[in-house]
Amino acid sequence: MTVCSIGELEDLVTITDAPVGRVLLERAADARRSTYALREALSGHDHARNPVLDAGWDSYPWSRDAAGRESSESAGGAL
Repeated sequence: MTVCSIGELEDLVTITDAPVGRVLLERAADARRSTYALREALSGHDHARNPVLDAGWDSYPWSRDAAGRESSESAGGAL
């Protein structure tokens, strides 16, 4: 068992270069590192974007407004 922040948990579930279970088991097997913050075990791993968080943020109206502004600005349009 470990205590972690929500940010550490979010980073944990986006690891792409190793199974999450292996990362946790290796950390737990190390008597010293198992006492460190979980973030320490996550460093050095490749991470992907979290599709659940992306979908949540994309569901807000201001997300669509911001995307529209970015498209207009990149196309040279003015607001």
